[in-house]
Amino acid sequence: MYTKSILTLCATLAISATLINNADAANWKDMLNNVNGKPASQQVASVAQPVQAGSLTELLMQRTGVNGAQAQGGAGALFQVAKHKMSAESFTQLEKSVPGIQSMLAAAPALSQQSGLAGRLSSIAGASGAKAGDILAVASAFQQQGMSPAMIQQFIPVVIDYIKTHGNDALVNSLSSALPGH
Repeated sequence: MYTKSILTLCATLAISATLINNADAANWKDMLNNVNGKPASQQVASVAQPVQAGSLTELLMQRTGVNGAQAQGGAGALFQVAKHKMSAESFTQLEKSVPGIQSMLAAAPALSQQSGLAGRLSSIAGASGAKAGDILAVASAFQQQGMSPAMIQQFIPVVIDYIKTHGNDALVNSLSSALPGH
């Protein structure tokens, strides 16, 4: 009993010391993540979200082997690019065809297309550079979620196949031309 109390006290003191050392953390999530020894981005990515049967998330998980958070964030990164490249009317149709698309958009890291190399490529090479910038931005989003940029080429056909069964040919064509590297 005495040993258990000492162990509990030591654990409490260790957690308290960590919290005190991290008193300047931006918020309580950062403090808790620091106690766990994981950065906030890894903590968020590991949160399990319920996956609906027959959803795009489920299909991506089955065909690519990623987890639910990665499927949502990867699809969201692709949809962020599509949102900026498609007409408002086409994207509205896409939203109607993909249940949970807003969750996917929210799950993706923000794409930074006009910073660093992506911005230089866009300004130097015009439209082809913009496509390259889109690819770099999506690749960065995939990496932030623990996926290889090569996974983009696995995601795109699954997303397009899903839209083929839930949308129309015009929507498939619009999405296909909006996606990077396609």
